[in-house]
Amino acid sequence: FQRMVGDTPFPWREFWQHCIATAILTREVIGSFQSVSDESDYVAGLTHDVGKIVMASAFPNEFAEAHRQHRESKRELRLVEREILGVDHAELGAMYLQQHNLPEVLIQTARYHHEPERASHHSQIVAAVQIADMLSRQAGIGVSGNLEVLQEDQWMTVPGWDILFSRQAEAERNIACAGLKRSLERLPTILEGLV
Repeated sequence: FQRMVGDTPFPWREFWQHCIATAILTREVIGSFQSVSDESDYVAGLTHDVGKIVMASAFPNEFAEAHRQHRESKRELRLVEREILGVDHAELGAMYLQQHNLPEVLIQTARYHHEPERASHHSQIVAAVQIADMLSRQAGIGVSGNLEVLQEDQWMTVPGWDILFSRQAEAERNIACAGLKRSLERLPTILEGLV
C-alpha cells in the first residue's frame, strides 16, 4: 500500500499510526462483548481507510485538492471528496477491495465505516471500526486526514455504539467504555515502537 502512494504529499507515517490504532481498538471493541475467532476484525480496522491510499495513488491531484479544501473550509472530508472526484474514500476503498476479490467483511467495512447502520453484512465489525476510528481520532493518535474536531466521548453516541451496545446492561456498557479508555491510554506507547 505504501508504494502505491509514491510521493503524494500526506503525513503517511501518521496515517499508518491511525490505521494500526484503529485495528488495535477494533479488536478491543469486539473483545469487549464476544470472543474473537480470527483476524478479520483487526484487518478490517487496518484497511478501513484504504480508499485514501487508492485516491492518493490514482488521483493524486484530486486527493491533494480535497485535503486542501477540507483544511480551509472545515467541511466534511467525504463531502469534499465527492464534490471533487464524484466518489468518497469509503466507496473508492470498497470498489478497490472488491476488484481484488478480498473478503466481504473488508469491503463492507471500507464502504460503511462512517455509516455502519447501512452495512448489510458484518455490521458488528463495521460498527466496531467506526467506534475505533473515532476513538483514535478523538485521542489524536496518528492522522486520518479528517480534521473534524470530536467532542469528548462522542464515539459513544454514534450508530456503531448503538449497534453493539444498545442491548447490554448499563454496567456492561460502562465496563466496555472503561476498558476502551484504558486501551486508548496505552496506544501511543505501543505505536511508537511499531511505526
